[in-house]
Amino acid sequence: MRTGLIITLLLTASGVIQGQEKVFYLDSCENYLDSNSYAIKRVVMNHPDKKFTYIFSDYYKNGTLITTGVAKSRNGKTKDGEFVFYHDNGQKLALGQLSKDRKTGSWKYFDNTESEVKKDQLIKSLLLVKYTNNGVSYKGKCLCYNKEGIWEEEDLKTKKISTKHYEDGQQIAVDGIYSTVDDTASYKTGMNDFYKYLAKELKYPFLTWLKGKHGKVFVEFTIDNRGNVTDLKFLKTLDSPTEKKISGILMSTSGRWNPATYRGEKVGSKLVLPIIFELR
Repeated sequence: MRTGLIITLLLTASGVIQGQEKVFYLDSCENYLDSNSYAIKRVVMNHPDKKFTYIFSDYYKNGTLITTGVAKSRNGKTKDGEFVFYHDNGQKLALGQLSKDRKTGSWKYFDNTESEVKKDQLIKSLLLVKYTNNGVSYKGKCLCYNKEGIWEEEDLKTKKISTKHYEDGQQIAVDGIYSTVDDTASYKTGMNDFYKYLAKELKYPFLTWLKGKHGKVFVEFTIDNRGNVTDLKFLKTLDSPTEKKISGILMSTSGRWNPATYRGEKVGSKLVLPIIFELR
């Protein structure tokens, strides 16, 4: 009887452990796939000591470990802590800290001989990833599950294609217009000169004044990588006469701007200009 009891307890314990384990099949951008077309197999188990915390291990198809660590979500996607990633030959690929799936601090990267390299150099060696989601086709590269570099996205219904630039999974540019820059676009002779020019040229449109319209106008415009003004868009406006007047003045400054820079290169970027019209 005692032997039978021990065997029963072991079987029960084994069943609990088996029930805690969950397997996911992914591509290199951490998109879910079926078990026939996967690039990465993820095994997730409950943390033995912490509630709502999970231990996951990811493997290439050849069985080599990609990375392992702690996550706060059942699918292993909310990663926290120090992580080491490996190439499919077992050599170190990257190491650094993750907090809620975002890279923090300084990361190091290595080629498949485990020689330290710059991230951009490593990205060039990666294979393109292609997938479709909600009617949009995506094509680009992922490193440590983060989108990196230039991605091409095509709306399969309209056939419209846009290009997006990513850094550590964060979108920093769309179609060559950067939302993240090192140096903001600026007027060549100084922003004070720009505001003086604007004050001198911008007059209250007579029809707008006659109607008693007043308040703030916000206009967004692009300074391209040559310093030209393009793509004016009024985020808040009074009427068409004020839009026409402001547009004409801004377009007249085309070519008088220093474009924004990113990593030493001139890039296009957007600026937002607030203008107040007051009745006196």
